[in-house]
Amino acid sequence: MEGSGFSEFLSQIVGLAAITLFVGVLWVASLVLIFQRAAERRRRERAGLPVQPSVLSNLEARLGLGARGTANPLASQSPSSLNSPLPSPSLSALTADIPLPDLDSLTLDFPNDLPAAEEELAALPPPPPPRPISEPLQVPQASTALNYRPGSNELPSDAVEVMRVWRDVSDGTLIVGIKDQLFATPAELQGSEMANRYRALLQELNRIQPIPRPAPKPTPEALAPLNQGGRRGVAPATPVEEAPTLGIAGEIENLLQNKLRFTGALPGREVHVRLAPDGSLAIEVDGEFYKSLDDVEDGEVQQFLRQTIQEWEASH
Repeated sequence: MEGSGFSEFLSQIVGLAAITLFVGVLWVASLVLIFQRAAERRRRERAGLPVQPSVLSNLEARLGLGARGTANPLASQSPSSLNSPLPSPSLSALTADIPLPDLDSLTLDFPNDLPAAEEELAALPPPPPPRPISEPLQVPQASTALNYRPGSNELPSDAVEVMRVWRDVSDGTLIVGIKDQLFATPAELQGSEMANRYRALLQELNRIQPIPRPAPKPTPEALAPLNQGGRRGVAPATPVEEAPTLGIAGEIENLLQNKLRFTGALPGREVHVRLAPDGSLAIEVDGEFYKSLDDVEDGEVQQFLRQTIQEWEASH
């Protein structure tokens, strides 16, 4: 019993080995056939030959049968006859019913009076020149007098130009020119001499009295209530108030703000000189108010205010 079982086991192993060998040979043959057909297809593409027929087509061609068991008429034809170009369609037959366009209606009769039109265009008045953004500085007429006479619009004979001011219309920046140097901020000034000259000019400009505001027009006379005699009187006109002057606090405040703006001192600080209710001067530093200059705690701010007040005193 044991011998027969072992022999059956060996026979099964031999059968499995034979099946595995057969399947392996079939797989290798399939791979070889696939690679051969791929190489043949690439060769035909490079050579411009027609596409290689399938395996079934080759088998049918060798057996001489068509798709339905009859002789294949394509097998007897050469590849060149299969790839012959198709005949081009006849354009005359395709466009026989389409009407031709009217060329006369497509062409325009251009007028021959072009020179006359050019003459009319030349006869038109030229367009006005563009208006400049700002008028150039007209140098006033020189006078023989040594001193300036108010209202004469004439320069004294010994007058010299000390400063010019331009405005950049793109962003509104003021550009100042002193001698041969231009600057928009005091930080651009090169040298202490030029900076001192600029400060001195600002102090002199601050001495010019501001233009007084025009007095308001008096209101129309209103009819007064009936008096005892039954006649209407005329109400008195409202008194015209004079334009208020800046005063000491206003002048020092203007000088202070000009120095802060053009010197770049005390960046980010809020420093002002106000008029207190009792008529005295009040100093505001970053929202804190002080009654006198000595009460200011910040030494840098105190020194700057002291110099500003001294400059104002020197100009009055």
